[in-house]
Amino acid sequence: PGNAFLKRMPDLAFPFGIAYMFLIIGQFAHNVFAFDGRGVQMFYLSPVRFGDILLGKNLMLAMALVLETAGVWILVSALKGPPGAIYVLATLCWLLFAMLVHFIVGNWLSLRFPRRFDFGQFRRRASGVTVLIGLGLQIVVLGLAALVGFISIWSGRLWIFAVVFLALSGLAFWLYLLTLDYYSRFAITRRETLTQQLVR
Repeated sequence: PGNAFLKRMPDLAFPFGIAYMFLIIGQFAHNVFAFDGRGVQMFYLSPVRFGDILLGKNLMLAMALVLETAGVWILVSALKGPPGAIYVLATLCWLLFAMLVHFIVGNWLSLRFPRRFDFGQFRRRASGVTVLIGLGLQIVVLGLAALVGFISIWSGRLWIFAVVFLALSGLAFWLYLLTLDYYSRFAITRRETLTQQLVR
């Protein structure tokens, strides 16, 4: 059924591919210190705000998302043909919103429930709370996309999707900048917890 649906509307292959990709990569925003280990101590000694450190980590993940998005576009274009410009624009607006929301919540989860990546066991030991909140966040972000997408396709005005998520992205970006200042102060109170969880 899904394949038949994409045959009728091949342009939706790109947004579906991006949504699936984000389900996998977006979760890495929820535990940004997983690979730092003892290096987290240097963050507290460096002459920069902790918010700037989080910003740098978020930008690295954003770069990975950009590369993965380009890969999805190339794959979809090769298999189904290049998606329509309005579908690409709408998808990118949603991706920007989803990314910023995950950064806002993920930075808090990273400070509140840090977990170290255990290379010996080849698995991430994510906090149960982090997994639960991350799952709920994915449901909200994807559910909102499905709702707005249905309205846009039903009304025949696909630009509605792009406009809605571009506006939401602007709001999310404003909140993101505000939270960086808060996280700079919050990180000071979480120093002992970060050290205990990551430096072992």
